[in-house]
Amino acid sequence: MKYYLHFPVKLICFLLFNLCGLSLSAQIAFTTYHKKDGDETEQKDSAYFLRTVHVDAKGKDKIYRIEEYYLRNDSIKLNGISKNGRNPFQFQGKKYEFYENGTLKSLENFTDEGELVDSENDGFLS
Repeated sequence: MKYYLHFPVKLICFLLFNLCGLSLSAQIAFTTYHKKDGDETEQKDSAYFLRTVHVDAKGKDKIYRIEEYYLRNDSIKLNGISKNGRNPFQFQGKKYEFYENGTLKSLENFTDEGELVDSENDGFLS
């Protein structure tokens, strides 16, 4: 009888530890504050926007998800995927930039090598 009571408890503990371990694997984020001209600042009060770089490591390759937010209203400023985690970024796929009011400023498409394929600014393809 004792064996049957301990087995479900051990099974539940085993599953919980494994699920927690999977959710913590290789998800690191770095946040920096920047002035309107893009220069980094350590003072949040003088910052215009914040940049968060999420490091997603799968295997030996790392992918960096870049997100920028306006501090005045917490709206999204930029969203894209990069091959490197430092500026200048080497974007891959689609990079979205937004005005402070939330409307789309530009949409740029990049190759896997980081070369710009095409861009759309304020609704106009260039």
